[in-house]
Amino acid sequence: MHQRYAYMSSCTLIDLSVVKSVKEGRIFKQSNKIAQYSLEIVYDAFLHLKNASDPVELKAFVDMHFSEPGSELQDCIPVDWQREPKSFTFIKDMRYRLWAYDIHLKWKHLCRRVKDSVRKNEQLHSLIPVPRQFIVPGGRFREYYYWDSYWIIKGLLLSGMNITARHMIENLAYMIDKFGFVPNGGRIYYKNRSHPPMLAMAVHAYYLATYDSDFVKTLLPTIERELKFWDRNRSVTVRTKSGALAALYQYRVEAGYPRPESYWEDVRTAAAQKTERDKAKLWSNIASACESGWDFSSRWSGRKQDFTLDSIRTSEIVPVDLNALICGNRHILSKLFAVAGDDVNAMKYERQFQQATAAVEDAFWDSSHGVWHDINLAVQQRTTDYYASDFFPLFTGCVRHKKDIGSWDQPNSWPHLNHVLIEGLRSTDEPVAKQLAFKLAKKWLETNYIVYIRSGGKMFEKYNVFTCDTAGRGGEYDVQEGFGWTNGVVLDLLLTYGNVLEAPAVPM
Repeated sequence: MHQRYAYMSSCTLIDLSVVKSVKEGRIFKQSNKIAQYSLEIVYDAFLHLKNASDPVELKAFVDMHFSEPGSELQDCIPVDWQREPKSFTFIKDMRYRLWAYDIHLKWKHLCRRVKDSVRKNEQLHSLIPVPRQFIVPGGRFREYYYWDSYWIIKGLLLSGMNITARHMIENLAYMIDKFGFVPNGGRIYYKNRSHPPMLAMAVHAYYLATYDSDFVKTLLPTIERELKFWDRNRSVTVRTKSGALAALYQYRVEAGYPRPESYWEDVRTAAAQKTERDKAKLWSNIASACESGWDFSSRWSGRKQDFTLDSIRTSEIVPVDLNALICGNRHILSKLFAVAGDDVNAMKYERQFQQATAAVEDAFWDSSHGVWHDINLAVQQRTTDYYASDFFPLFTGCVRHKKDIGSWDQPNSWPHLNHVLIEGLRSTDEPVAKQLAFKLAKKWLETNYIVYIRSGGKMFEKYNVFTCDTAGRGGEYDVQEGFGWTNGVVLDLLLTYGNVLEAPAVPM
């Protein structure tokens, strides 16, 4: 193999000169496609092109030497899929129950495994091979993505598919054992960034569904190792409102180059930057936002009304949701060590959880607004805009005292964030909060169901909560269908509230 095929700092196996030429030639509608093609011995052929800037010649070159996106994977049928899960009888309304059965059927269509040929020639592909089969989100998301996997696992457990859920957890653990963390997704160009750390929550959900303590014991060192990654690579010391110094966490990726999967978009975004250093800083902030899962949001710019991607400043934000997740992971570790009979470590992580909960309250809680907010390091104060992320401390149980929770009447159109808000409100001791959780769940299910019926049975990545009858829109790509985390959230809400809900009439 030519030395220039070697793994490069940009996290891609394809030589950068090839990537640059093909992407700047705009042969594909979206940049991620070229980075997903398997690597053949193409560099010499590229050098012999007569005109590497000619789109026609470039397209012929790619057609001859590259495989189709997703060709490293093959469809599979989950080993534990059954036609009608018994738990679905909890859903009273037959229209909703039939909807749940159809969502359950989608697991079969979203199941993938890595081809044996890819495992044998790992160096020729951008895919990170994992040992077990898995469920993909769907659409352009052809491989696994980290935090999507949590809601997919939740849905699988509700479908009675404990083996498939376990397989997905084993894949996540495999990557931590290999890299020290779970990459953002299943491609080598994601190896410089992670995603919100959800493994501990997935393991806890699996344990509550199966009580498989032996499996839990094997995963405890892996969960601890992931926590150490965040401690070593993403921690930041912040002086809180009480004057204390707190060890908190940020999404902070070192990446002074465009994302390989969005090369053209990032080059264009940074075009107005005056120096190469400014471009590198912007690209690092963009990659950091991708690590957060909120790609992209005005959270990372402080400009909610006129947000543009070149204004992104992720490294200046200390996000409440990440800190709540890591706080919650310590609590889960305490519980799981207790399950394993290790009282010493159970007590250690319980102490860490209590300390982290106090830090989350001291740093992020805004009593005047009745909610938690991110911290903007540039101005040394909490932000004031409302986001679904503000409620993550409720979702993870990192709440020190009973709170007077502020109102939030504009839920985000992303399924997993609605689930965070609903579960957070439902877990409180506040009757008003529990009632609000029910109302939000009812409305969210109605929105999803109406779109499902009108679209002929499709489940989408996001929804328009203002019209309440259409899929979402906007962002770097068209709205995707499938869809892993949407399916998991809907099943969870149906199996929580389905005994009292009725499906809406759907005007056509």
